[in-house]
Amino acid sequence: MRHGIGLDVAIGLALCQPALLYAGVCRRQAGGRGPAPGVALRLGAGWRFNPNWYLSGAWVRQAHRPGGSFATGTSDAGMLAVRGILPLATPTGADSRVDLGFELGLGWSQRVLTRDVAPLQLSSSGALVRPALILDGWILADFSIGLEFATQLNFHWQHCVDAGCQPAPGDWVASDLDRRWVDGFTIALRLSGLVFPRL
Repeated sequence: MRHGIGLDVAIGLALCQPALLYAGVCRRQAGGRGPAPGVALRLGAGWRFNPNWYLSGAWVRQAHRPGGSFATGTSDAGMLAVRGILPLATPTGADSRVDLGFELGLGWSQRVLTRDVAPLQLSSSGALVRPALILDGWILADFSIGLEFATQLNFHWQHCVDAGCQPAPGDWVASDLDRRWVDGFTIALRLSGLVFPRL
């Protein structure tokens, strides 16, 4: 039975995803650039209570570019996540070496987008909801390699343009600037381990 202190590192690809709030787009528009994928990162630590539950804290980043006039885009977040784990059965009945996890992360995120023309920087901050599907294969008793599929949903209420901020989007959200209303989808390779595991 696996339980104890856990460490997680993930690196992969962040892709554009239309936001639930407002009207972001993830396609090329006339006279503009299309969205571009970027790096997705995760660094976390937590406690595995038993074979079926894991609680962790993590820092996550998505660095995809929304397209249009935006030159760069990054989203950083801190979250607390709970994961329900289903150890997949083996034909022989031996302890499973493959875990299927369903995770829900809640936290705080900040998104920063830069442009080559004014306004030069648009940013927002607020709540984060991050559901994920995680598949881990234990190649050693205390070390696994796996895949993570996660959507990062930003529910922001503080919006800034250059040095000015306000609690709701203003008249400056128009035309090509609607590209800012996108979230991200992550596909990542995971490395996980248990420190001082109790098996």
